[in-house]
Amino acid sequence: MKPFRLGAVLLAATLVSVACSTTPTESTNKSALDQIIERGTIRVGVIVNWVPLGFNDPSGELVGYEVDQANALAKALGVKLEMVPTTAADRIPNLLTNKIDVMIGLFTPTLERSKSVAFTQPFIIDALVVGVPADSSIQSISDLAGKTVAVTKGTTEADQILQIQPAAKPIQFDDTDTSVLAVKQGQADAVFESQLFMMAKATTDTGLNLRFLSGVAFKENEAWGLRRGDPEWKAYLNEFLYLQLFDGTNDQLFDKWFKGKVPFPLPYSWY
Repeated sequence: MKPFRLGAVLLAATLVSVACSTTPTESTNKSALDQIIERGTIRVGVIVNWVPLGFNDPSGELVGYEVDQANALAKALGVKLEMVPTTAADRIPNLLTNKIDVMIGLFTPTLERSKSVAFTQPFIIDALVVGVPADSSIQSISDLAGKTVAVTKGTTEADQILQIQPAAKPIQFDDTDTSVLAVKQGQADAVFESQLFMMAKATTDTGLNLRFLSGVAFKENEAWGLRRGDPEWKAYLNEFLYLQLFDGTNDQLFDKWFKGKVPFPLPYSWY
């Protein structure tokens, strides 16, 4: 009979215990869905300086397309809503530092962003367009060579304008309103922006006086952002967005804030 070695047994038991307690790490963490329900509050990232997604009305109340979506999500969960003002550049940092549970609104999934955060299925399709002053000599993308183009920090536009015109000179501004204002004030020759935003801008800014170059739109899927490694929360958000699309709620909200129909219908088969 081999001698009984208590030390070896204890060491083996310790190693098994450590292994079980450390792998997989996901099993030791609660889903954001469970945390939200237990907390009784959902923290939603909302861009608050982008009409009509999120902005303050004359009374100071925060309203907009994203705000309505956030309220509907909180109602579905049966919890209180905490809206966290977020800029385009802060979307990923606010998710990674756990300041928000979800980033809603027009958040374009890209391979680079997906290294840091996860995305829901798309809930709408947007396009990017080039706007220039009505009296500008710029008539085509080729005319943007050497010209300054206003883009918004933290968006995909800065990279994509160089894809369609490598000789353009992008200038980054803090938000979309400032990007458009730069063109109106002569600080930039053109603006490269969301078609959805420009649709809404045209209805609220009577002095816009911009025209758009034809045939240069990039189509982009827009989704919501969340932290990686949380399939339960992602599944819940996907189901919520699907139901909004299926029952027409998203179309109604879009018409309310953008004054028109969704320009690019989303195929339900994507879900």
